[in-house]
Amino acid sequence: MQLLAVDVSLLPNKDVTKHMKNITPDATPATVLLTGFDAFGSEAINPSWLVAQALHGQTLHRHRVVAAQLPTEFAASRKRLAALLRQH
Repeated sequence: MQLLAVDVSLLPNKDVTKHMKNITPDATPATVLLTGFDAFGSEAINPSWLVAQALHGQTLHRHRVVAAQLPTEFAASRKRLAALLRQH
């Protein structure tokens, strides 16, 4: 099984679906790990996490979307991402 990891905070307009077009419908089904960040500063929530949550559990072009939240602290986010990549 393939894994495609997407960080929605890096996508213009937070539109993950147009970035999925490079995966052909005939491709072997993969898990799409879609990450968003937790809130930072005085903000209550991070929009990247809202996008990831909204797509969690959906299937796009036969690929299952799994959302995960990353901390906004660099070292902690790298550790969490590494764990998520091992898990999925």
